[in-house]
Amino acid sequence: VGIYPEGTRSPDGRLYKGRTGVARMALAAGVPIIPVGVAHTETVKKFGFLPWIDHPVITVGRPLDFSAYAGQHDDRATLRWITDEVMAAIQEITGQTYVEAYGSSVKSGSMTIEEADARVLARPGLGATPPALPDRELS
Repeated sequence: VGIYPEGTRSPDGRLYKGRTGVARMALAAGVPIIPVGVAHTETVKKFGFLPWIDHPVITVGRPLDFSAYAGQHDDRATLRWITDEVMAAIQEITGQTYVEAYGSSVKSGSMTIEEADARVLARPGLGATPPALPDRELS
């Protein structure tokens, strides 16, 4: 299953905050997440009436295993941390600038590009610590 955690195309080619559905689904299904980055999508040309992206670059990263957090698919802090780790992996393979805001906010006009510029971080989840691992009963 391919999921775009940003929930929309980037309005300006930068990487925006991911939504936690990707983490929720991976934890519920017990599967790893393979980060895939699509870069160089900011150059949109018109080909007739169809939008056209000139030479996008797709890069596949290494699988991320969050199985230690199985059963935490309803814990908001865990979901946010996992999503930020996925977005950090995408940022690493694409080299994109990260903005700590949802891309849909910029696209809808509820946030200006200048306000988004003020939310640029070095990486997603900057300074966040991993959540505690769930207690497991030994049998």
